[in-house]
Amino acid sequence: MNATTRATYSHRLLTGVIVFVIALLAGWGNWSNAGAVYAAAPTDRCQSVRRQFPAYSTKTLTIALIVGYPGLASQVSSGPHGWTGFIPDMTTALANCLGFNYAFTAITFAGLVPAIQDHRSALSSPIAYLSDERLKVVRFIAYISAAQRIIVKAGNPRNVKSFLDLCGLAATSEPGGADAATLASMTQDCQKAGRPAIIVQSYSLGIQCFQAVADGHADFHIDGESSISLFKSAHPNLIDTVLTPVPGSSEGMMFPLDSVGLTRAMLAAVRAVQQEGIETMLINKWQLQGVLQVDAFIAPSLP
Repeated sequence: MNATTRATYSHRLLTGVIVFVIALLAGWGNWSNAGAVYAAAPTDRCQSVRRQFPAYSTKTLTIALIVGYPGLASQVSSGPHGWTGFIPDMTTALANCLGFNYAFTAITFAGLVPAIQDHRSALSSPIAYLSDERLKVVRFIAYISAAQRIIVKAGNPRNVKSFLDLCGLAATSEPGGADAATLASMTQDCQKAGRPAIIVQSYSLGIQCFQAVADGHADFHIDGESSISLFKSAHPNLIDTVLTPVPGSSEGMMFPLDSVGLTRAMLAAVRAVQQEGIETMLINKWQLQGVLQVDAFIAPSLP
């Protein structure tokens, strides 16, 4: 981490602490480990958002959510708000800002884009990165990015010391995840160097990818630094990280392409929440290493 990055991180951390204290003094509500963020009288910024988009104060939105990522989203009960992590907390903050009610529905990663395309969910929460293929069929509000690392079984039994050492090895992946695109790029590099292609083993859950590597059923996996850190905290001495971080892609919520009004309203809410310092505070609360706030933007842009 260079000096500029350290200074930026320190500034964001200080901002998050200050906002947290102000939130408590202002009576934003009780903080809870179960994922509820505030009991929410909206701030001036959020009152302005509600005045601009009044229709959503009476809406109940169904939000598609991928679970199984401790720190990001884990299911703790069967209720409509029965999840904990950064994403549920951020969703609560947005709901309190714009005024809508919501219920999460758990879904597999492979079913995420179809659920949005078919309007079975009004939107999805993050853990989906922007790609040219997705931008043809859904619209994004991006507001975070996450660097990726490569994990191997503890002790690095395959002696991985360079990216080309991964050629011919077995990697785990969630279909359609950011790791899948990175693996495709790495395989192209292997082929250009005359090395064998990477063998991809697909799993429906991120935790299964980690466990396959830890058990020796696969050689490596690529995932966000925060997910890796959380797995290592829960299961010490099972995996190691190797090589340098892989640059992260922008990630965010997905919407149907024709959902123009909701996308505009949610962008206003995300920007208000960011300006209040809430997103940075939540990143720090959940100790999401390698996750950074991105100034919210819509892609593809609205007409």
